[in-house]
Amino acid sequence: MTRHDLDLAQLSRQFDTRGIAVANHAPEIRNDTVLLKGSFNYLRLRQGLTLHTSDVTEVRDLEAYTEVKPGLSFLFFSRGEVDVRFGKRDFHFGDGEGRGEVPEAFIINRAEPELFSRQIRAGAYVRKLVITVSPDWLDIDGLAGTESPGALKPLLREHLSLRRFVPSPRLHALIEQTIQPQVQPRSIQALYMESRALEIIAEMLAVATQETGHAASLGVIEQRQMAKALAFIDEQSVHIHSIDDIARHVGISPSSLQRLFRKAKGCSVFDYIRTRRMEMALVALRTSSINVAQAAYIAGYTSPANFATAFRRMFGITPSQAREG
Repeated sequence: MTRHDLDLAQLSRQFDTRGIAVANHAPEIRNDTVLLKGSFNYLRLRQGLTLHTSDVTEVRDLEAYTEVKPGLSFLFFSRGEVDVRFGKRDFHFGDGEGRGEVPEAFIINRAEPELFSRQIRAGAYVRKLVITVSPDWLDIDGLAGTESPGALKPLLREHLSLRRFVPSPRLHALIEQTIQPQVQPRSIQALYMESRALEIIAEMLAVATQETGHAASLGVIEQRQMAKALAFIDEQSVHIHSIDDIARHVGISPSSLQRLFRKAKGCSVFDYIRTRRMEMALVALRTSSINVAQAAYIAGYTSPANFATAFRRMFGITPSQAREG
C-alpha cells in the first residue's frame, strides 16, 4: 500500500465517483485539506471489480458524502469501526474495539444509485478491506452459468440488503494477505491482488448462500456462544491447552463446544485454534520485530523448523519472507 497523507482532492480522484463533498458545517475544509494519514490503496483490477485497502488514522471531524453506483460490496474491518449512511439508512461497520466483540465480515448490496455519507472522526484508527463488484461483473464474470442459489437471490434483489458473519480462519488469512500483501514483482502485483480478491469474493458468497450447515444455521444463542468462544481464543490462544478451558468460559460442555464448531466452522475446535494461531504468527511477523522462534511459539510449535514447514504450506511463503515483507 502507498503510505502518504490524503487530502479531499486526492480522495475524489481515487474513487470512481462524481466527487466527494463535505458537510456544510465544515466550510474550512478545502481540496488540499488532509483528511487521512497512513497506508491507502485503491485498485481497479478490471472492469467492474475494485479493491480498496486502508490502514489509516483520521485527521478531522467531518461528514463526507458522494453518490455511489449500484454494486455488491464485501467489507472487513481488521481494526476500528465506522458509521455510514446510504440514503436514509444508517449502518455501523467494525470490530467493536474495546467491547470484546469479534471482527465481522459484511456483504451489502446496492441495487440502485444512492447517496453515501461517512462520518470521519479525528484520531480514529481504521484498518479495512473493501471489494466492490458491479452488477455487470456479477452477470458476466462472477455468477456466469449459475442460478444464484439459496440466500444469494434476495441479497442481490433487495436494495441495501446486508449479510454479516464471523469470517473463517481461511477467509481471515486471505484478508490479511490482501491488506498487507507480500512483496511481488511489479509485473504480477495486480494479478496477485486480483487472485486474492476473487478468492475472498468466492468465500464470502459461499457463506451468503448457505441455508443449512455452518454459520448460517446457528440460532441466536449459538451465535453468541460462538462469538464468545472466538473472542476467548483470540485473547488466550497461546495459553489454551484444553477444550475444557474454552467450554468453561462459554458456559457449555466440551462436547457441546465441539458440536458448535463443527456446525459453525466445519472443523474441530483444535483445527480452528491451530489455524488461528498461524494467522496470529503471520500478523506478528509482519507488524513487530519478533523472530521466527518467537512466531513459532505464538503458533504453538516448539520446533521452528516444523513451524516453517506448516507456515509455508498455509500461506505460500516462509516465516522469514513474511518478516522481511
